[in-house]
Amino acid sequence: SGINAEYCKQWYQRRVRVRLNKKLEYQSSQEVFEVDWQYVDPNEPLYCICNQVSYGDMVGCDNPSCPIEWFHYPCVDLHDAPKGKWYCPQCREDKRKKRERERDRKKNK
Repeated sequence: SGINAEYCKQWYQRRVRVRLNKKLEYQSSQEVFEVDWQYVDPNEPLYCICNQVSYGDMVGCDNPSCPIEWFHYPCVDLHDAPKGKWYCPQCREDKRKKRERERDRKKNK
């Protein structure tokens, strides 16, 4: 399961549009979240590939050096908590590239 970029884009567009009304209804496949943006701390940290505040179910990347760390389930196509270790799409891609480089290095020796 990869990044659901279209979902994140739509979510962000809804957020920007709804921010004017100071209220957001976020509809996931399982729940409805209402966020009153009037009360969101402007210093609240941003997470995920969508670069938004924490809301709903989130999952942490098991790579200790992951630059993003936390992800909203819908943004990474999750519906339930992953079993065992979970790596974000970027960290999975980085690990894949690292394995390929090591394999190529071994071939060239």
